[in-house]
Amino acid sequence: MEFWIRKATIDDLKLLSQMNKELIEDEGSRNPMTLAQLEDRFLGWLSSDWEISLFEKDSAILGYAVYQISADVFYPEESNVYLRQYHSTATEPWLWKRSIKTISPRLIS
Repeated sequence: MEFWIRKATIDDLKLLSQMNKELIEDEGSRNPMTLAQLEDRFLGWLSSDWEISLFEKDSAILGYAVYQISADVFYPEESNVYLRQYHSTATEPWLWKRSIKTISPRLIS
């Protein structure tokens, strides 16, 4: 069982927009954005100072996170992470939690 975290690319836009649509529906959000609009929003994030990471286990996508890393205002040598959006597609939450605790994620840049 291998757990990976990798940076999203333009090739992931359709997958990300579909997962985001699932998140919107799961939350019961009134967000009216279409898949095409969500894809454009992800493209904007990829082209800016936002980061998008995908979580994979055994070649299956488990979810994603959209975030920014910035220097702390009071302690510039330290960094803060602002999590904009997170979604997990894992159907077995206990497996997802167990994977995070027991497997060291490897970041692929």
